[in-house]
Amino acid sequence: MTRSGVILALSLLAVAPGAGGCALPSQGTPVYMDAGTGRWWRGNGVLTEVSADGRLCHVHGRNRILIVEDKWVDCRRVHQRRPELPGER
Repeated sequence: MTRSGVILALSLLAVAPGAGGCALPSQGTPVYMDAGTGRWWRGNGVLTEVSADGRLCHVHGRNRILIVEDKWVDCRRVHQRRPELPGER
């Protein structure tokens, strides 16, 4: 990789967390989003809101490059999970 390529890559890494976020919201229900929600996610996320009709869920999850995104997805594809306990992995 050339020097200008390295500089460009480092600048993108510095700007990327501000574009979407790097921390999941602290308020909300820990959930698992299954493959029906699309390929943008890494599985675990946080449910922050449900639509009035109960069909859509507003979730926050990490995309493939670990930046937090929020999306409205079908609630049938969102499943509650128990929070991880300290020392669990």
